[in-house]
Amino acid sequence: MRNVYRATRPTWSQMGKAEWRVILIASILVAITGLLGDFVVDHKVLHMEPPGTLTAYSEVVAHGLWFLAETVAITLLCVLLINFYKNLNIGCYPTTFLYSFILPATSNPSGKSQVVGYCQVAPNTQSGEFEITGASYSWEAGHPNTDGRVRFTSSKVYGSKEEEETTCHIQFTVHPADAQKRFYDHGLLLFRLDKTAHRKADEGSGIYAGFLQATYKDAEGRDVNVRSEGYAEWYSNTKTSPTDLESTLRARGNGLVAQLEAMLAASPQPTLWEEMREKEKDYMEENDWGIKIPTPQSIALNPQLKPYIDRLLSQMLSLCGLQEPAIGDFKARAEHEARVNRYDTRVAYERELKAGLIGMVRETSLDDALSRRAETIKAQIEPYLEGDSLLDIGCGNGMVADLIKDHFTKDEVQLVDVKRYLPSRLRRQLSFTEYQEGEPLPFSKQFDTVLLLTVLHHSRNPRRLLKLAWGITAKKLIIIESVVGIHVLVKNAKYELVNSPIEIQVGYAAFVDWFYNRVLHNDVPVPYNFTTPEMWKSEFERNHMKLAHTIHLGQDIDIGPEYHILFVLQRG
Repeated sequence: MRNVYRATRPTWSQMGKAEWRVILIASILVAITGLLGDFVVDHKVLHMEPPGTLTAYSEVVAHGLWFLAETVAITLLCVLLINFYKNLNIGCYPTTFLYSFILPATSNPSGKSQVVGYCQVAPNTQSGEFEITGASYSWEAGHPNTDGRVRFTSSKVYGSKEEEETTCHIQFTVHPADAQKRFYDHGLLLFRLDKTAHRKADEGSGIYAGFLQATYKDAEGRDVNVRSEGYAEWYSNTKTSPTDLESTLRARGNGLVAQLEAMLAASPQPTLWEEMREKEKDYMEENDWGIKIPTPQSIALNPQLKPYIDRLLSQMLSLCGLQEPAIGDFKARAEHEARVNRYDTRVAYERELKAGLIGMVRETSLDDALSRRAETIKAQIEPYLEGDSLLDIGCGNGMVADLIKDHFTKDEVQLVDVKRYLPSRLRRQLSFTEYQEGEPLPFSKQFDTVLLLTVLHHSRNPRRLLKLAWGITAKKLIIIESVVGIHVLVKNAKYELVNSPIEIQVGYAAFVDWFYNRVLHNDVPVPYNFTTPEMWKSEFERNHMKLAHTIHLGQDIDIGPEYHILFVLQRG
């Protein structure tokens, strides 16, 4: 019999050390009967014979009968003890639990969904295993949607114990009739009794933290991971019909959802969640430089980054025209949605934050902030402009090119980007060409000055783009790039994370880049290809590019306060 009762029976710990006591008692009784058997026969049973009647034959018979009686008695006693032990194992079953999870958008065709459900545990006395039946229901408008019901079963249930923490593992399979409602058809459910300080400490309360793991193949054959945190509670020691459980979920569903919300917001978090997060590491992927990039959700919840992200959001939202208490409300929303969407896609999280800014951002305020950004960059690069022709690669809104266009011949200013982000007023004034990343630049001539202004980390292959830009440069290639790995301040360049490890700097830069380009703006590629100044200088040297100037600009842009460096590469 597997020890799942340790995880699924709320009162197990109150039973103390009953398991080893049963084994100890059985061992003592066997030892006692073995040691005292002959003594009892010789000194008690045989002494009951009348004097002179005791023979060798009767002595053998007495010993034989006692051995038989001893065998029967020990067998019966062991059966009783085994039954008692069995009742410790399965006496509380069947039992039913109720739960709530927030499934990520990667889990089902309908997108992210709040679900409530039940899980019934019953022992199979023939196989000695536990069997699970259960179902999840989409929770919509305060009611379980029976059309969204997904049933599941499991006969692979086991418990594990580490450092006094016992976890119930349920390897489940989605019912074939409901398979179209999930992208995955099997997975793993984990439940662990929640003993954290902010909730009831007594285990009889039956409060559990849950965690769902599943994986499936997408259309391109790549593995897609589904992860979700959940809440569960003990319901009854009976096997209840699905119809009755649906009624129970209607009555208690709001409470289950509220308990999950409270658990997500509480501190400390359940140990099960913390352990699973540590295993998952909250990384999206490595960038082109081999640097691991954390998800925006994990950055928002990182205690080391929280003060910086808090100031960042206050600053950027203020520049967008928001005021208190709206800024505070949005920051609370950002943290809440980060917890709820922790294992969802980046897109799901940004969609929730975009929804929180609807009607809040003043376009005139944002335009003013972007205009100041363009003016700052103009002042930084103006001393290095040279020649009659200009190519601005990754021009974005075109504001910088518009400010410096008078330095060049009128028809020799060319803008290029992967998408037309130019406002309508500039589309009539500046020549723009759309560029497909990965293809050669769509020009047959060189330009005297070429710009790559905070562009390279937006490229999926920044080193290739650098080579393409250098190949089309006649005189100067001017680069402003967001970098990480800054641990010494240079001159007047400010950087509030100068004393932070590179992992924290990467997280901050990634969040700034994501929030500015994906929440405040739309559809800007963000592959997060940040690296260190040393790596860029090494790349310049390897490709025989002459580095004429290196200027540390620091956190110079209020609307996008990454750490920037200006590199000027010169021909000849």
